[in-house]
Amino acid sequence: MAGFGKSALNHLVKKKVFDDISAYILLCCNQMKIELISTGKKIPNDENKIRNYLLEYYLDDNVVRRKHNMSMFHFQPEVPENFDGNSLNYEGRVDIKIMNQNEWFENRDATYIVECKRLDGKTHLNHLYVQKGIKRFVVYPPHYKSYYERNFMLGFITEKIEINRIVEQIQTIQRKDRDIEIIADFARVAELGIYDCSYLMKGITIKLRHMFSDISECLAER
Repeated sequence: MAGFGKSALNHLVKKKVFDDISAYILLCCNQMKIELISTGKKIPNDENKIRNYLLEYYLDDNVVRRKHNMSMFHFQPEVPENFDGNSLNYEGRVDIKIMNQNEWFENRDATYIVECKRLDGKTHLNHLYVQKGIKRFVVYPPHYKSYYERNFMLGFITEKIEINRIVEQIQTIQRKDRDIEIIADFARVAELGIYDCSYLMKGITIKLRHMFSDISECLAER
């Protein structure tokens, strides 16, 4: 292992943690969907309520975290973010903040962020996903910090539509946006429900992992 330096090892460790978290989030989304369908229970077609249900019964549930070796992580909703020293206010609130107990107690910036958005394959929600989601991470000054230079977007699919089609629509919107500088994107949606994309912001590379969960069968009619 000659030449395999500490920085390279740290990079691999962080990548594994990032991959483990994304796999856990998608697993919880799938378990939530299976349970809701099997019981016939419906939840409101509301971004915050979907997120809250996912958090309370799956992501941050003690039994679920222990079962999947995620006890070292805490998933917290609606956390204030980006403090402004002039106004003494927080600029925004993140949907989900993920804290690793081994790091966060020493450095409160050591967190991952998950921004949740509903998607139905239509123009309005697609644009909100980009304007009020992606751009909060990758346009300077960022609305949300990227301590590890990587974070998550979680798309709740609310209508029966192929996820690959939604990804193509999002790709088209963000590529046309002059404020967004894309370095590379890699679609792995077909098999994993994941679309990775790297962005450049003021010389810093920010990676977003876009994850998608079809919950259209689980929602109550409005």
